[in-house]
Amino acid sequence: MTAGYAWIVDHTYRQDLDAENPDTAPLLEDTEYSRNGAAGPSNAPAKLLELLRSGQGREWRTLYDVDFEGHADDNRVCHSGRYLDWLDVPVTEMPDFLGTGVPDVDVDAEFGPLHDLSLPDCGAVTIQYKDEEGTWKTL
Repeated sequence: MTAGYAWIVDHTYRQDLDAENPDTAPLLEDTEYSRNGAAGPSNAPAKLLELLRSGQGREWRTLYDVDFEGHADDNRVCHSGRYLDWLDVPVTEMPDFLGTGVPDVDVDAEFGPLHDLSLPDCGAVTIQYKDEEGTWKTL
């Protein structure tokens, strides 16, 4: 069945345990570890992926927690990107979107980037979305 959401990775951050601020962690843009451009889930609607690739979507970031001796306790950014679900599709494009089949309605879909990618990829435990004021809010 088709998922009711999609996400794309815009930036992959290095897991810099000594970084003062997770927002300034060095990026792994041009390495084999970069996930930039990765999109999901595997059953994401093509229309949502198309909209994400055109720059649309709500900003998200996933963070992992470092809590072992000798390293900072602060959460650290692992990936950042954008997210859309079927409710984000413009009404004028809804007939085309629904022509692919009615998507699953998943109340936890906003956790998708965390569960689909960041948890298995880097052990991230938290996802945040940027609100209208530009403040990161944890789900």
